[in-house]
Amino acid sequence: MEESKKQFKAALLLALVVSAVTLVAVFVGFQLAGGNSAPAANPVPAAEETDAGAVPADVIQGGIQIPGFEVMTLRAGTFSQSCDLLYNPAANDCTMVFSLFLPDGTPFYQSGPVSPGQRLEALELSAKLTAGSYPEAVLRYDCFDSSTFEPLNGAEIKFTLEVIE
Repeated sequence: MEESKKQFKAALLLALVVSAVTLVAVFVGFQLAGGNSAPAANPVPAAEETDAGAVPADVIQGGIQIPGFEVMTLRAGTFSQSCDLLYNPAANDCTMVFSLFLPDGTPFYQSGPVSPGQRLEALELSAKLTAGSYPEAVLRYDCFDSSTFEPLNGAEIKFTLEVIE
């Protein structure tokens, strides 16, 4: 009987320890996932248009402002482009890398690291684009800690790419 009580107490203690470890793991995971700051899709009031038909709008993703727009206009047949739609809001505490993809997933641009408050005004594409309208093109934001360059969250937005002659 004495041995049975010891086994019961040991099993109970083990169950309590496992429960405590599980609760701590869930809490830590929740904190690492940003659970203490509710991500919100709050558009910032529209800024003045910076490119034909484009209206930037910042969306807050886990404390990081993600600039957005509806239309990007680029020129056909050339690698060098003028476009000031890609920027990292000054309020961010992270570095961003921008990647642009055609609707079929073909990449055609990737920036270097862009610090908070910086705006890209010239792009050097990896492929010449053909004139046309490309709805559902994708801009991927990869965000990194500015001091350690450890990956943070990121985002993708869809937009219409207008490629003109």
